[in-house]
Amino acid sequence: MNDTTSIPGTTCASGPMYQYRYFAKPRPISTVCWPGIGDFVVLSIDPVASVGHLDKIAKRAARKVPVRKFVALTTSGYGLPLKSKPYTAFLLAFVRQGLPTLDNPPWDTSDMCYPIFPNTYHPKARGAVRPSHPFPLQNCYFETTRPFLTYYNLRCRVTTTPRDYTPVLPMPSSELSRLERLMDQEVHYRAEIRCQLAQGDLSAVASIPLPPSPSSAYGTLPPSFPPTSSSLDGQSSDESSGDEESEDCVVSPTSEADDVSIIRSEDSSGSFADEGSEMDELPTDYDAVDAQLDLMLRFEDFMNDTGDLRDPVVNVWYDLDMVTEVTDPMLFIEARKQLLQIIDEAEIRLGIRTGTSEPSAQSDRGSMNTLPSPAVLSAESLSLPRPREGFKPRPSRWMRLRGVTRKLVSALLQLHRVQELGRLTSRFASSRT
Repeated sequence: MNDTTSIPGTTCASGPMYQYRYFAKPRPISTVCWPGIGDFVVLSIDPVASVGHLDKIAKRAARKVPVRKFVALTTSGYGLPLKSKPYTAFLLAFVRQGLPTLDNPPWDTSDMCYPIFPNTYHPKARGAVRPSHPFPLQNCYFETTRPFLTYYNLRCRVTTTPRDYTPVLPMPSSELSRLERLMDQEVHYRAEIRCQLAQGDLSAVASIPLPPSPSSAYGTLPPSFPPTSSSLDGQSSDESSGDEESEDCVVSPTSEADDVSIIRSEDSSGSFADEGSEMDELPTDYDAVDAQLDLMLRFEDFMNDTGDLRDPVVNVWYDLDMVTEVTDPMLFIEARKQLLQIIDEAEIRLGIRTGTSEPSAQSDRGSMNTLPSPAVLSAESLSLPRPREGFKPRPSRWMRLRGVTRKLVSALLQLHRVQELGRLTSRFASSRT
């Protein structure tokens, strides 16, 4: 390699080359619009952008959320990064300075972390995770207490903004895979504790510290009095009336079900008759065509995915020298909770959801893992508010297919041009040598 290629901003046969801080060889790219998987980043929440899809009241409340800089590692990404998209979704592993401060055994203890080399100290002598270069900040760990193993706590929407990429510190893919395995083991460890507690395992029960004794007005439990004869008579009469009501309950749903089934059969017969002519016009391999259409629409969603609207919007930088000390990542969790509360209040205020529905954090924890029954869906659809004026319905599947096909063809053409440029560059370089 020529000496000129090691100097930032110089030009060689393939174009300008830039020297990176932690790489010996220069590279042809100096700025990027989003991080790569396995990059250490300095990040800060943009509270106003996080609620940008809501009203002015939410934006005014978001301005009160404190803005701090945190250090994290990108562990995975979602969707297709494009410069035309405002955000790209990423999953992060947060870095802390010093051992964890949470103390809630057996769920959260100070040893639930992994040192980042050159830091090697750990209370249980766990091996350090090694970046491509020794980490420039001292006494740092990847925290694995419960808040930092909870999936929805770690998701972010990274802004598509050009940043200087030359100071980036990456994690080797082998070490990144090792870190993910270690975090999976932490999750399985907590699942085993829950199973042991459910089975009444004495060692698991003994690992949980006893709560402080509650104060009571009674020195001992109040005595229990035997039931009187009048209460027994009342209980027997209630049971007999309950039996009669239970018989009525057994009979009544059957008749209602019959009525529903009759109505459904009448509706279905008419709909089948109307669809008969349309079904005759469809090709014989309609299932295969429909499967291809579904695949294309999934690809469109993959291209258009910008992350969950409940996830915070963050700005990232790649120069770890921006910070002299690492902010406690628990403050990131607190800021995220504040934003979720603002989002919940705004969604109720705007009629997006009712006040009796579960909060955002609860829905992220697992309420979306199960699908409601058709009866619940029909009942909820009746109570939904009507769309406002100017509301544009979602395009049909075929219109979406046309749009995604154009995008796919454009992306393939750009990829072809890049490959051709690479071939020409390699040929030119080989001819020079």
